Amino acid sequence: MATATWDQAAAQLKLNVKCLMDYYADLPTLVTDIGTAEESVKGDAMPVGTVGTLATFRNRLARATGRDLHRRLWASWLTEVCRTKGYPERTFDAMCVRIHRDMHTNSKTFNDRGRTIPTTGTAGGSNVGNGTASVLKEDWEGYTLQGGHVETKTIECVEDQNLGRLKNAEVFEARGTDRSKDLLDYSGSGMRSRLYSMHAGSGASGSVLQNSSFDSAFSGDGTDKIPGWTIGGTAADVTYNTTAANIYRDVPGASTSAALAFAAAAGTNQVTQALSLRRINAMGERVPWMLQVAYRMSAVAAASGTMRIKMGNQTQTLDLATVADTNKHILQMPFNKNLYYRNWKEDAPDIEVEFDALSGATAYIDDLIFAPMTRVDGLWWWLVGGPTAFLQRDVFTHATTGGAAADCEMMFSAWWAGLPWFMFPTNSAGTETITDP
Repeated sequence: MATATWDQAAAQLKLNVKCLMDYYADLPTLVTDIGTAEESVKGDAMPVGTVGTLATFRNRLARATGRDLHRRLWASWLTEVCRTKGYPERTFDAMCVRIHRDMHTNSKTFNDRGRTIPTTGTAGGSNVGNGTASVLKEDWEGYTLQGGHVETKTIECVEDQNLGRLKNAEVFEARGTDRSKDLLDYSGSGMRSRLYSMHAGSGASGSVLQNSSFDSAFSGDGTDKIPGWTIGGTAADVTYNTTAANIYRDVPGASTSAALAFAAAAGTNQVTQALSLRRINAMGERVPWMLQVAYRMSAVAAASGTMRIKMGNQTQTLDLATVADTNKHILQMPFNKNLYYRNWKEDAPDIEVEFDALSGATAYIDDLIFAPMTRVDGLWWWLVGGPTAFLQRDVFTHATTGGAAADCEMMFSAWWAGLPWFMFPTNSAGTETITDP
C-alpha cells in the first residue's frame, strides 16, 4: 500500500475527528434526557432494572466518545505522518514531539482553542501575604499551550508557618471546579494539586543555586569572597549588608539574613554563578525555568545606570533612572518561550546579576530565585511570596474562558485524547494550514 501524503493524512484525520465531534455536539441533549429519566424514576415503584438500564445506556454512550478512541485516531495520524516523513519514532509521546518540530519547521498549524488565559491569578481581598501567582501559557516555540480546562481554579494556602511549614515556604492547593460523573458532560477538571511557594532557600520549592539569598558571610576580600558566587569587576564595590531595610525577606529557617550592596561605580560590577557549581546538568528542554531577584535603590533622585539579570543567553534589563522610589521591587525574566532551556542554553550556562555605570545611589539585591516552574493542568505556574508571608486561606483565583469545542474541533479532540501538554503548533488568526472540519 502506498504511503499517504501529508495532505491525505490530514484529510483523513479531519474526517475521523469530524465524526466524533458531530457526535459530541449532540451529547448535551442526550445527557439532559438521560438525567431527566434518571430523576423521574427515583422513588417510583418501578423495576430495579430500570435504573440499571439507564446507567448502562449512559456508560455505553460515554465509552463511544471516550479518550481512548480519540487517542487511537490521533495515534494513527501520527504514525502515518512519521511514515510519510521517514521518521523512526513510533511511541505516542515521541511521535508528538517529532511532528511538533516538523510542523513548526514547515509552518503548519491547527486552529487554536481560542481560550482567554489570564497571566496572573487574582489575589483574594483578605489575603495577608503579598506574593503573586503567575502563569506561562506558551510552549518553547511561542505557541499557546492547548492543554487544560475551561474553568475557574482556586489556589489556596493550606499549610503555613503555624501548620508545620517554615515561613516563606507555604504550601497551596490548586482546585478545579467539580468534575462530572463521566465524560458525557465533561466540564470541570475536579483536580486537586499542590503548588509550593517559591523561595531563595533550599528544598523542594527553593532556588537551585548556592547562597541564593546572599546570607552566607564573606570569606576574604577577593572576587571569590561571596560563597557560591564570583565577582566580575571591582570586588571592593560589592559588600555584605545586614540592614533590615535592604533585605527583601528571610530565607525559610535562616538564622541570619543579608543582602548584597553594589556601590556606585563607573564600570560594570556583577556576580555570577555557573550552573555546574551545583551539578545542574539535566535541565529538560521542555520545562521552563524562572529567574528573579529583589532589588532596592538607596536613592532615586539622581540614580542612573543599568541593572541586568542573565539566565544563560537571555537577559532582562532595567534602566535604573526609571525606578520611582526606594521600595523593594522584583526584576524577573519575562513569561515567554525563552524560559525553556532550549532557548537560553549555552555551552556553560550561568546566572548573573549585573550593574553597569551605576551612579547616584547604592543598589541592594536579595532573594534571588532560579528554579523550574510547576505544571498544573496544562499551564506552567510560578507562585512566589513577597515581604509579608502567606497565611492559611490566602487565596488566588484564575479563570480560563472561551475555547468552545465547536470553535476548535481539531485541538479540542487532541486535548480530549490526552496528547502531551504542548499539543501542536496552532494559529489564532484564522490562517491555520489544517482547518477544522
